[in-house]
Amino acid sequence: MKPQSRAISSRVRALHRAAPVVLGYVNPWLDYGAGTASARRMFIQRRPWAQQSVPLLREGGVDVVVYSHGNNCPSHFSGAAEIEYMLRCFDALIAEAERHPHARILRTKGDLDRALREGKLGILLHLTGAPIHGDLAMLRTYQRVGVRAAHPFLRDPRVGGYCGGDPRVGLRPLGREILREMERLGMVVDLAHANDRCFRDALRVATRPVIDSHTCCRALVDVERNCADDQLRAIADTGGVVGAHFSSRFIAGSDGARADLRAFRQKFLREKVTELERRYKDPYEFLARRFDPNAWPKALGGAVEDGTKIVRVSVGKLVDQIARMVDVAGVDHVGVGTDYDLGDICEIDRVDKLPVLTAELVRRGFRPPEIRKILGENFLRVFRQCLPD
Repeated sequence: MKPQSRAISSRVRALHRAAPVVLGYVNPWLDYGAGTASARRMFIQRRPWAQQSVPLLREGGVDVVVYSHGNNCPSHFSGAAEIEYMLRCFDALIAEAERHPHARILRTKGDLDRALREGKLGILLHLTGAPIHGDLAMLRTYQRVGVRAAHPFLRDPRVGGYCGGDPRVGLRPLGREILREMERLGMVVDLAHANDRCFRDALRVATRPVIDSHTCCRALVDVERNCADDQLRAIADTGGVVGAHFSSRFIAGSDGARADLRAFRQKFLREKVTELERRYKDPYEFLARRFDPNAWPKALGGAVEDGTKIVRVSVGKLVDQIARMVDVAGVDHVGVGTDYDLGDICEIDRVDKLPVLTAELVRRGFRPPEIRKILGENFLRVFRQCLPD
């Protein structure tokens, strides 16, 4: 049985509309063809099978979205081909944003203020990982294209330690150079995916506010990607923000039915990717089929193939995490991360349902000024401090 839709009062809807809403980390959905990438459908189609698209973002009252893109096919794209792929994908996003009457790429503080003033969707481009192959000129190239944030600690031990990798590896010299150059270029430093040692080392280098764009509290759920209390406080000490992740595994752990959901996702994706890699040697053909809109929703859960019911966590569990973040880091340092298209909270499984989160924050006793900070004001403050003039 599907969960009942929650009734949202006119007062809550008014509060949600009046608040600046910023999503600190979202994966854009691109379509792939022969040697091409396109963001056209994501910008113009509501696509209810997906968790976010530009029409859904606007329905959800979102003012700024951080679109993070990385190498979705490392087995096919490496070296110069990886950088070519990344630039082609960012070009696709920028082209559609420039064509869209209600969207703006955020390159400067002025762009941010104009987008908010004009009621346009502000899009801040973010780099997943550090696909620069040790060359800071490539980082500067991404910045010139329009990228304004990155979480560089992902699957590359040359840069620094990352979750799931060797916990003994901290910040490498290349990672230190990347962080310093990011700050110089006016890019937001995101410590998502950094392991504990690298996280600690990076904070010693940072001179501006840093973020962890999509995480939860390790004190509530012992997952490496979640922030320990001292990490929450350390980010707050920089003036930064932690963004709440919308994954059941981060919010409530991987027990019972939720473990089934995660296992189903992993099995589905692993088997699908292996088969597609065998069949399609051209990387763009492979990507077109890996991200086939008719197949991808299966990976988001609902029920496993044998009919076993999968129970996803409620928005109340998410607010438990947010409340803990506020208690530890302070209300000025907590935001909304989401990580759509992989959020699986049953009541806000799509971005147009975000007013349900606002309603739950109200129900739990958060005051309107606090809710505005959590929904977006905190991330906006960091962007204004970090983006170039």
